[in-house]
Amino acid sequence: MLQRLLKCSSMQKNNIPILSTAILDPELLSKLEAAGVSCDIIPFIRISFIENTDQNLEISKLTSQKTIAVFTSKHAVEAIRNIPGTESAQWKIYCTGSSTSSLAANIFPNSLMAGTAENAVSLAKLIMEQEKESSINFFCSEIRRDELPSLLNQKASVREWILYKTLPTPEKIEREYQAVLFFSPSAVKSYFSVNDPSSSNKFFAIGNTTAGAIRPFCKNRIFVAKEASMESLVDKLIEEFQSLGTGGK
Repeated sequence: MLQRLLKCSSMQKNNIPILSTAILDPELLSKLEAAGVSCDIIPFIRISFIENTDQNLEISKLTSQKTIAVFTSKHAVEAIRNIPGTESAQWKIYCTGSSTSSLAANIFPNSLMAGTAENAVSLAKLIMEQEKESSINFFCSEIRRDELPSLLNQKASVREWILYKTLPTPEKIEREYQAVLFFSPSAVKSYFSVNDPSSSNKFFAIGNTTAGAIRPFCKNRIFVAKEASMESLVDKLIEEFQSLGTGGK
């Protein structure tokens, strides 16, 4: 169901209508509103955490060991939040994106945030440069991309922990939006499974991997956030529309 999170009564007639395919924090919605942007939100995917008692017990035991942990999404970090031992774990953690890294630092306060990269390939190369250990734990979903484990397996032993499923929730869009924000390849596929791009659409992607998922579906220009975070993508959108002299203050 479409969630209109900004009240129409507070919007000016010249506000820019955009669609976000993920829920945005209230601070980011306020930032968009201040810039003259009205944002509708439709999550085109749903996350389902996997309930696996045996796996959770193994991960709980792992928290007492010094190991390398890799996260390429906030959902994987969220999925591990309630497993006993996470607060006391002393892991070396690598993440893609500042949002994932910040969440991991909060959930694993005693762990070392060893490195962050924009995408999985860059992260794998960083780990290979910095680590000599032969054992790495990769926490992910059932549809994770192959690049990171494939690269790491060239020099290390990678164990994958499947913590959640990504389920598409496509919805036909009737309203015309000037821009659509995408935060994952899964949401891209779900959106384009029932929606055709308009020539007037501007598409904004949180990173190059997500941008790459958009390209097969359209010839529209795609704008990529400077950093892999929701904040950076919102800033990119505001910057783009203000440069055109539309919206903003």
